[in-house]
Amino acid sequence: MRKLTYSDKMGHRSRSSWALVIGPGDQVERFERKSIPGKLAVTGQEYEKAGKWSHTTYQLVLAPHVRFIPGHMGWETGTFNEGLAAATLMPTDRWHEVANALGVTQETAREFLQAWVPRAAKRLDKVESDLASLDNATEAGASTVAFSYGNPTRRERSEGFWEWPVRILDTHGKEVGQVSPEGDPSGDVKVLKRTQHSGHGGGSVSMLLAVPDGCRVEHGPEPEPEPEV
Repeated sequence: MRKLTYSDKMGHRSRSSWALVIGPGDQVERFERKSIPGKLAVTGQEYEKAGKWSHTTYQLVLAPHVRFIPGHMGWETGTFNEGLAAATLMPTDRWHEVANALGVTQETAREFLQAWVPRAAKRLDKVESDLASLDNATEAGASTVAFSYGNPTRRERSEGFWEWPVRILDTHGKEVGQVSPEGDPSGDVKVLKRTQHSGHGGGSVSMLLAVPDGCRVEHGPEPEPEPEV
């Protein structure tokens, strides 16, 4: 059996804490600050009163073949998916990725999230739906692409950096879709995830996009129209 210490102290930006108990086998449930027969025993606890930052530190003992995943809701988005990614250092943008991060089957992950964080489950369902719709709508099929831009220089900002769209270009350089500066897609592209980060020059933007296979993604000004002959 394994011993560990866990604190339910709130994270920065007032992000709430959570902890998950995984196993044995294909099982996942929340640690709700008490022992779980056959899985986890609370052998001690100490409360610290500190106003907003008040918390309890627990001494725990885990049964064999049981894992404990502590975390907080995500720093940037406040979502469970972001928090799980930070806690496990694994991608969590799609259902199979969440299941792999938790170490359970996709069916178990889905049932757990639908009951505990239904908004997270709905976002994951929408990602799968958007990806499937683009995959069915294009002859080449669809693939996912991670793309980020930001932290422009003063000169880039003066040239309109934050007004430039994200452009989706096929293998011939032809534009097949766009994502506006506000994050609205048009053409053959779906925005599966979009996160804004604060920082120099206005920060940065990270996106997970569904695009036709073979396409590349660029952020920049609209090309000048070719002169009429």
